[in-house]
Amino acid sequence: LILSLPIVDFYILHLISSLFYLFFPPHSLTFLPEANTSLLYVYTDRRRLADDKHPTLEIWDVSSHQRIDSVAVPFGNLLRPSRDRQSIIIASPFGNSVFDPGAKRVTGQTSFLENQATYNADRNEYYRLGLSYFEGYHTLIIYGGKRNIEIDHGQLGGPLHSVVVHPVGTHLFVVGDNFITIVEVESLEVVHTIQIGGKLWDLAITPDGSTLYVADGLWNRIRVVPSPLP
Repeated sequence: LILSLPIVDFYILHLISSLFYLFFPPHSLTFLPEANTSLLYVYTDRRRLADDKHPTLEIWDVSSHQRIDSVAVPFGNLLRPSRDRQSIIIASPFGNSVFDPGAKRVTGQTSFLENQATYNADRNEYYRLGLSYFEGYHTLIIYGGKRNIEIDHGQLGGPLHSVVVHPVGTHLFVVGDNFITIVEVESLEVVHTIQIGGKLWDLAITPDGSTLYVADGLWNRIRVVPSPLP
C-alpha cells in the first residue's frame, strides 16, 4: 500500500547568533519516550568554529517548533534511546557515547547498540543495516531474541539508510532514499510505503506514535508526516 500523506516542512531555522556554525543537514534524530515527550534531539554535522569543529546535538521543542539548545558532541551518525530510555546513545563505528539530557553533556561510553543497531525492548531484538556485497546496497538484519534474519533492500523499496522501531514495538520504519517502508515486526510483511521525496536519512517517531519527524538532507530540513498506523 503506497500512501500519499500531508507533509509539513519543519525547516532548521537559524537565528543571527547561529552564524557561528557551518550549515550542514540533520543526520539523525530521536525522542526520549520516558522523558519530556515534546523534545526532539537532532544530530547535525553543523560544526562550531569555536569548538574544534565538533558536530552538534540540537534540542527542539516540537510543540512550538523552537530550538531551545545546541550542544557540541562527539562524532557519530546515529541517535537512539538508551535501554532505559532515559539517555541518548550517539553511535558511530568508533564507539558509542552516552548523552545525558538533564546535564546536557556526554557522560561516558557504552557498548549498548554496537554496530549502530536499533533495539526493540518488547521483543529483545536488534535491527541494523548491513551491506549487500553483490549490489552494494543495504540489507536489513534482524538478530537477538529468537530470530536471525537478513532481508534484502529490494524487498523494502530500494537502498536503505536507517531503521526505527515504533514506540510499542509492533512495527519497523525503514528509511530509504526518498521513501519510508513500514514493516510489521511479527510477520515481517510490508504494510505501508510512504513516498516523500528529498534525500532521507533518518526519522523519529513521537512517543504516542502519531507523527514522524524525518531528516531530509537534500533541503536541510525536518519533514513532519502523520503516521499511517492507528
